[in-house]
Amino acid sequence: MPIETAIQQFRFAYGADRKLTQMEPPPHVPALASVSPPIATLFERAFSRQATNGHVRPSPADWIVALDAAGKQLARCKREPNHFYVSASPSCPWCSVEGATGVILFNIAILPTIDVDRFDIVTVWRAIQSIQLTSARLPTEADLGPRQPTREAIQAGSAKRYRALGLKVLSPALVLGGLVAFIAAPALWWLWLLCACGVYAIVDRLPKPQDVNAFASAVLTAERNYRRACNRYTSFNRSSLGAAGALSKKKKQLEAFHAEWNSLPARRAARLQELERDRFKQQLEDYLENFFIEHATIPGIGPGRKATLESYGIETAADVDKHRIVAVPGFGPAMAEKLVEWRRETERGFQFDPTKGVDPQKIVAIDRDIATQKRKIEQTLIAGSNELAQIKRHTEQQGLRLRAEVESALDILGQARANERAATT
Repeated sequence: MPIETAIQQFRFAYGADRKLTQMEPPPHVPALASVSPPIATLFERAFSRQATNGHVRPSPADWIVALDAAGKQLARCKREPNHFYVSASPSCPWCSVEGATGVILFNIAILPTIDVDRFDIVTVWRAIQSIQLTSARLPTEADLGPRQPTREAIQAGSAKRYRALGLKVLSPALVLGGLVAFIAAPALWWLWLLCACGVYAIVDRLPKPQDVNAFASAVLTAERNYRRACNRYTSFNRSSLGAAGALSKKKKQLEAFHAEWNSLPARRAARLQELERDRFKQQLEDYLENFFIEHATIPGIGPGRKATLESYGIETAADVDKHRIVAVPGFGPAMAEKLVEWRRETERGFQFDPTKGVDPQKIVAIDRDIATQKRKIEQTLIAGSNELAQIKRHTEQQGLRLRAEVESALDILGQARANERAATT
């Protein structure tokens, strides 16, 4: 709606009752409370419905008292010395606006980085490049030292040898002795049978072959677990330490920002050259900015329509553009053409001055924009350096955990092989 209508209906977009009036302030603007609570209260009173009776509306003296008090409570921003704000505010409102919009609000000169407190691209970039990940060689069975078999494995090996001895020596002796005894004293056959059964029972009590096979099965299980642990570690190295890893990806992003930071001087020079080439256009735009639609006589464009155009940022002849105008509610192609024709008539009075240089304010605007980009890149590089250190720490911790699994599996495999050798030889 036109600004006049909003004022008449007490639709204060920054007030506490803006939800009731269905109004919201533009994005990224400081909150009303950032100017101090007393001043915020005065604004509420000034734009309230009750202010029309003449008693609630603040007087000039009320504003002077509140502004003097706020002026004595100003704090300097720790990050940007050119920012001042009321100390009661929890944070610097200007930093929030600049960070959200990318526009520097104040005329800040670009200073050389000679102060130790200022950003040093060489130091920061050197710190970023120094953050590297290294991959250690996985241990293999060749790295294993000698292992002592367990007591169970030693006992199983001894029992296996005793059983083999029993099967090879006692069994033939038993058969031969039985035959000799039976021939010598056939009447005592039952006694020789009992002796044969007793000796067989002794041999049968020796460890069975399946008792020894358990150690070979343990080796197979240990080999499988070791291979799986190695595969997990290898896959981790390939995904985390290679080009697809988080640290490599972050470094590539920072390399792009580093290159962009180095290109800022050339970018500034190119924009200044563009200003020099477009001096005609700049002088024409400056000329047209002196002609306000509000004061112009344009057929079919009355005060109400002018107020609507102003609410959409179309205030001077320099703002007149057919595409912008038709986007305004209530303005069609015919109405837009009337405004464009008024601009053409205004342009006829323009005369280009070839001796006039580039507008200094345009140069200041470019410097502000370059300074904003520069500071954003510097903040990104500093934050990126810290993020790289965190990625490195997290990746190395994960790698150490997986490597410990490999070493544990290898240790179990070495012990299993030592047990198998003791039990089978």
